Amino acid sequence: MCVDKRFNKYILRRSSVLAAGLDDIARRLPLIDKCVWTKDSINIYCAVPQSWPPDSMTLPDDYYKNTFLTTDDIWEINTETSEKNLILQGAGDILSLGVNSNNTSLILTSKNSRFLYQLNLK
Repeated sequence: MCVDKRFNKYILRRSSVLAAGLDDIARRLPLIDKCVWTKDSINIYCAVPQSWPPDSMTLPDDYYKNTFLTTDDIWEINTETSEKNLILQGAGDILSLGVNSNNTSLILTSKNSRFLYQLNLK
């Protein structure tokens, strides 16, 4: 599936997450770089900021200019059932996420250090 279709699905699914009463996550849904789809295109992992900057910030520009940092929690969200699972709390500022081919590990890139980390899921 191409990136554009995934992005569009992400936007469409955001409203279903809100409708399912998961607005605490949906209101803080991060930049698309902080999310990754699994191969089934149903589940998504996101690095969700514990708090978001003031409305005076211009996103995503100020984020990429390092005007502020976030402390992210890693969440797994099923976009069909709206079930959410907290995978890791206080992961730091995650720049990007990847998932391996069999969905057993997440690859995290730290914004501060640019180091790669592997998080085993199963």
